[in-house]
Amino acid sequence: MKHWDHKDQVTCNFLNKRLPDRLMLQVKKYPTAEECWRIVKKGCMAKSVYMWHALHQLFLDMQCMKGGDVRAFLTDLEMWRNELTAAGVTITHAEFERTVLRGIPD
Repeated sequence: MKHWDHKDQVTCNFLNKRLPDRLMLQVKKYPTAEECWRIVKKGCMAKSVYMWHALHQLFLDMQCMKGGDVRAFLTDLEMWRNELTAAGVTITHAEFERTVLRGIPD
């Protein structure tokens, strides 16, 4: 039990060092690292979902400037798609096609 308590305390200390002060003060009252982590995850997950939706919409709204380099736009679009996919934001093939077709000026 002593070993378990020591490891839990070390984990809490590592967690507290990485958290912003405001968040650290919120989770400090919880006795175990597991409970602290659950609160951190709960608080950050809602913000992450909001950010994923915002990034998804930003991708869908991308457009090439009039007179801009279409080839560079398409390359950047593919790069953005890959980066968003790596971050957990799903861009379907149909959404990618739509963004390409709507993003290229007449």
